[in-house]
This record gives sequence, C-alpha cells and structure tokens, in this order.
Amino acid sequence: MVQRMPLEEVPRISVSEAKQMHDRNEAVLVDVRSKEAYDEAHVEGAIHMPAAEFPRRYSDLAHDKLIITY
Repeated sequence: MVQRMPLEEVPRISVSEAKQMHDRNEAVLVDVRSKEAYDEAHVEGAIHMPAAEFPRRYSDLAHDKLIITY
C-alpha cells in the first residue's frame, strides 16, 4: 500500500544523489511521466510507471531499495 503524505513532506534528493544511489544499486528509478515523454527520453534502467498507475502498481516494485520517482 502506498503511504500518503503531503507533497511538501516528501523527501527530496539531488540528481547527483539519485545517480549515485542508482549506480550503487541502492535505488530503483521510476519514471512517472507519460508514455510519450518516457519514449522520447528516460534514464537508462528506469522503470516506466505513469503517476496515475503508481498507487496500484507500487507493490510490483522491489522494496529492498529506495524508490526514487521522477
């Protein structure tokens, strides 16, 4: 189940922090943009999961790593 929290309370990290964590296999990158935007360009290794589908598909993600959405 997705835990709901106000947007202003969602932790933020920098792009460089996200890249480092992804490179160390400590995080999963989830691209929540539209299919068109994802198809145009996305981070290598990112999982595409549109924002509208995220609550329903959240349990499909590995939970032994930090989940980073963009």
